[in-house]
Amino acid sequence: MTTMKELKILVSQIEMTTHDLYQMGNFFENYISGIKKRMEADALGQIVDISPATISIITEAINFGTLTTMGVQYVPNFDALPNEIKEGIKNGKYIIGESKQVNGDMRAVLIDKETKLRVKDITLKEVKTTPDTMELSRNILTQLQMKQINEKLDLLCDMQKFQLKRDRDRDLVEPFFKARDYIRDAQVTVTEADRERYLNNAMDVLGNVIQAGYQDMRTSAKELAKLLQKPLFQKIDRIREFMNYIAEDIYIVNKCIGIKLQIFDYQDKAAEAKATLQEYITNMHEFAEDPIGPNGESAIGLLQDNYPYKNNNKDLWYSFTINIASLKSSLECLESPKQTFLICAEN
Repeated sequence: MTTMKELKILVSQIEMTTHDLYQMGNFFENYISGIKKRMEADALGQIVDISPATISIITEAINFGTLTTMGVQYVPNFDALPNEIKEGIKNGKYIIGESKQVNGDMRAVLIDKETKLRVKDITLKEVKTTPDTMELSRNILTQLQMKQINEKLDLLCDMQKFQLKRDRDRDLVEPFFKARDYIRDAQVTVTEADRERYLNNAMDVLGNVIQAGYQDMRTSAKELAKLLQKPLFQKIDRIREFMNYIAEDIYIVNKCIGIKLQIFDYQDKAAEAKATLQEYITNMHEFAEDPIGPNGESAIGLLQDNYPYKNNNKDLWYSFTINIASLKSSLECLESPKQTFLICAEN
């Protein structure tokens, strides 16, 4: 009996059983961690020299999760660090600085912002450029951007819980959890044939949810634009209702795309993954750019101008636009990659 490849999209009991969409999110983080481990296995032995210009690139890559510039991708790989240090990097306690060794070589170091003491040395390790590592580079970039979009939309949880109307619940939420159940069954089954069947069923359902989400986003955006054309008699509750519908649609579509891409990766279907991702980028880019509002605003522009912001989500829609633009341009840079470097922290 052949050993099946590991399939681990759902990683907690909560993700396997909940019917609360806000509790479905760890699959981004865990998949990214798995990609980094696979890239590390392809890392070349030598450590690359670091220049002052490279230090600023390292800092930016750490801040954004990854960075692609001039066809070169930089991927922070701090998963093996203690949680205290990872949390310190996230909250700004530890920052990137410069250190000169005895022989005068420039080194990047992780330092305590207050004490100025060195915590770890930062190194760059080049990853072999192969078709497989090129695909890993695209995967990690995609999942990181989607994770960031999801984290922003998670802030909606402070304002509301999902209160979808019955037809929206039927078209979006119920099938999402049906797909989740198929994935859960695929993870625990002991036969390859059953796993493939469960995954294919999940993909069919996720595809339907994504298309329903795209359609509902457009319908809600058109209704929102109509309501905003009447500045003197605006129905504020209806305007907020349609804005929340759009946010919910993007939230669900984003999760579905992330899961589909992970299944395609498991199935070694790079072409299908690329086509799905391109459709996602095209739809989201149109949503962020195509004029539909009374003054030529895009759908995202209408949201940006009219959303009921709080302090913790005031850059929500601006960040969304930046994420989509960054994903599009970075993937274009990776079409002909020159190099990939892992940013590591060592003693």
